[in-house]
Amino acid sequence: DILRKSHLEMNASLMGRLVSERQLKKIDSYIALNFKNGRIIDGELKDLKFRDMKIEDDSATVVTIEAWSWRYIDPSAKTPVSEDYDDLYGNTYYLKKIEGHWVVDDLTSEVIDATPQK
Repeated sequence: DILRKSHLEMNASLMGRLVSERQLKKIDSYIALNFKNGRIIDGELKDLKFRDMKIEDDSATVVTIEAWSWRYIDPSAKTPVSEDYDDLYGNTYYLKKIEGHWVVDDLTSEVIDATPQK
């Protein structure tokens, strides 16, 4: 998926059509922070459930429950530098309509369950 590819390639601009400029800066900063710490995130969305959605004019709020598997990998060698994790998140996405299509402008995320894989 495009989010995973953005992290693996350390190229936030791949998300450009899906997120606002503000959110793009957040993604870019997160990628840069991880790179500075000698790692990049490799994550895969395993399950997605929509819990709520509200649309008003050119803004929307979408609430999801998401199951992710992820780990940190070395940016050069592309080998794991952490354990593998299976995490469950409660996310709220705040979208806005820009030039006729919806983009993520912000999001809040809460870890519901964080479990190392065995």
